[in-house]
Amino acid sequence: MTTPNAPSGVVGYAPPGQPPPNLPTALEVNLLHTKDDVDGGQQSHHHTLGPGRNQAASGLHIHDGSNGRLIGKDMGLALTGLKVPATVADCNVLINSLYAALAKVMDLRDART
Repeated sequence: MTTPNAPSGVVGYAPPGQPPPNLPTALEVNLLHTKDDVDGGQQSHHHTLGPGRNQAASGLHIHDGSNGRLIGKDMGLALTGLKVPATVADCNVLINSLYAALAKVMDLRDART
């Protein structure tokens, strides 16, 4: 297979007037892939779909724990303050606690004045 105007180094590229290179058969490609680093790390060549650290997420994933990792899971996030704040100061403690927890799991810019 040749690719018109493709740079050298592209699989299947042959300069004009040159015969196409011998490409591996489908069986040879499959045999090579049996030794590839699937899900071995973030830099692996191939990734399966799933919730694992080195897997790719499906396009339909959500972060409620049903088909992917919960945002903040195992991070020890906790809110401080009263569940039913009675004063403005109590509300501020709760808001600051919530901000601190959210800032650990998302890129959050504090624009409060």
